[in-house]
Amino acid sequence: LARHAAGDLARTDDLIDEMVASRAAVVVAPGQAATRALRRRTGLPIVSMGLPPSDPELFASLARPGGMVTGFSDYGEQLAAKSVEI
Repeated sequence: LARHAAGDLARTDDLIDEMVASRAAVVVAPGQAATRALRRRTGLPIVSMGLPPSDPELFASLARPGGMVTGFSDYGEQLAAKSVEI
């Protein structure tokens, strides 16, 4: 099941309700705003694209997110520099 709001934030709640009704096992969110909306309205596991390095509302840390949110950060350069440092 794939859904996209096409930038229309007014459709977000309807799409989330539809995903919950379809009994989705996991949701892939395109960014922070969608991840926050899903986190507030569902108990579904969420894979998020473009997570910030820290956001206590969504996860404990990038290394150990905990809860129902995981995903990918777009901070590759900073993380690569840290890897070289280590």
